Order: sequence, then structure tokens, then C-alpha cells
Amino acid sequence: MNLSLCCISISLKEKGLGFQTMTYSRFIALPYSEAIQILSERILNNFKVTGETILECKRQGIKGYRMSSNIVPLINHPKINLKLQDLPNYPEIQLEINKIKKIIQNTKIYTSTHPSAEFITLTSDNLASVENSLRDLEHHAIIMDLLELPQSHESPINIHVRKDGDTEIIFQKFAKNFAKLSKSVQSRLVIENNDNRNGVWHIPNIVKYFYDRLGLPCTFDNLHYKICSGGVSEEEAFNLAYNTWDTIPTFHYSEGVNGTKKHADYAEGLPIEYKSPVKWEVEVKMKDIAIRKMLSRITPIHIP
Repeated sequence: MNLSLCCISISLKEKGLGFQTMTYSRFIALPYSEAIQILSERILNNFKVTGETILECKRQGIKGYRMSSNIVPLINHPKINLKLQDLPNYPEIQLEINKIKKIIQNTKIYTSTHPSAEFITLTSDNLASVENSLRDLEHHAIIMDLLELPQSHESPINIHVRKDGDTEIIFQKFAKNFAKLSKSVQSRLVIENNDNRNGVWHIPNIVKYFYDRLGLPCTFDNLHYKICSGGVSEEEAFNLAYNTWDTIPTFHYSEGVNGTKKHADYAEGLPIEYKSPVKWEVEVKMKDIAIRKMLSRITPIHIP
């Protein structure tokens, strides 16, 4: 079973290795030269942690890694608008990027991203929100391109369509903004089912609109399905989503606390694959420690 880590390794965090960020208010409160130096050092740290996290996945038998959306904080903020090449530590950052490329090639760890579901929208009536979302998606694609990850669904950029209402109107807004994205984003973009109770973006509708009309694969999330099923069985939903992919799908597995959509610390069960192989991103709070427990419960198949 291919289980993937989402963003943070608890094992590394306990050793003092973790991602660092910087807020816009902190950046502008400092003299520019000091602010950009601190930001540069934090971004360098984040690339180092990314490489170490992928190596940690390999050590623990974890097959995939969803990269953090906070590797490169702040530089795509509309009032800062920097490029990596503008940072004082850029030569060191480039060395770390080259190291990560080799680590990915050598470990064969699957990679993906999931830009913040809270803020990414291609369906809002607020033009600034859409522009910020387009910029953020391009920013994620740039990082993936720097790491020489495939411009395909093998390295997906996963987003939601959060807005509920008239599905055709919402789809048309999405399609208009999707057309503004670069090939680097378009070729990786996949759409995940939602957990809005009585919402419209369950798997049957995602397939009907985003796959049938734009060719975008559907990410099956088992917990979101339980809350918003679309009137089909879990196996039907799984297979509907599975058949939209042109490679082994990247799906999401999590368990809710007491029947809610709040992610549990650990998973008590394992994903159901319905005889089809999947890359499962495990969304539980204890991250790699929880995945280790899941892997220990998988019974190996012995072929005589």
C-alpha cells in the first residue's frame, strides 16, 4: 500500500527540524535589507527541511510526500513580489534545490502539493481573491518545475471548488479563470471532492463538470465522501474518481473525530482500494508517526 506523508514529519520536528515562515507585517516592520536576509535564510532552511523530509519518508517506508505550501513564504505577496533569484542566499538555495532533485530521483518518492484550501478560489466574485489564487497556483508550479517534477498528474496540484450554488454558473467562472493559468499548472491540476454537507461538489458532479468538460482528474477523499456522498456508494465514488486519472491516482485518506470532519490524531483503519492501486495521502495529525502504525498493520503477502 502506497501511503504518503502530508507536509510535516513529526519525527524530524522532534529533532528540531521544521519549516519556518515570516508574516508580511514582520517583513515590513524591519529595514528592507534585514527583512530580505531573514526571509532568505528561512527559505533556505525550508528547502533543507524538504530534502530531509523526503529522505525520512524513504527511511520509514513511506512512498509519497505532499510538499508543504510554506516552503517559500511571502515572496509572491502582491506588495513584495520577489523571485527566488532576488534573495541574497540564492546560490545556496539553488544548491539545495539540486540536492532535492537528486533525492527525489534516487528515492522514487511520489510528490504532490495541496495549496491552501482555505484561500484558493477560481470561482469567487472577488477579483482580488481570484488574482491571488492564480498567483499562488503559479508559485506552486514554479517550485515543482525547479525540482523538475513532471508537468502531469503524476505530480498533482490539488484544489477544491468551495463555492456552492448553481453548478453551471460556478463551472463557467472556474473555466474562465482556469484558461488564465499556465500549462505548468493546468497539466497538474486536480479537483478534490468537498465536505460541505448538502453541498454540490461531490464526486459525481466533479466528474460531470471538471473531468468530462476540462479533463481534470478527481481526487477521492474518503472523509469528505462520508459527509457529502452525492448519492452513490463509496465504491462507486471511488471508481468514478479513479477512472478520471491517466496515471495511478493520488487520493486522500483520513478519519474524523467522533463522526465529524475534524481529522483524528491517528488512523484506526486502512484505506479501501477496491482492487485498484492508489497513492494515499494520509491526513491525520500525527503525520509519519501515525503512518508507521498504519504500515505495521498491513499484512505482507507471501508468494511461494
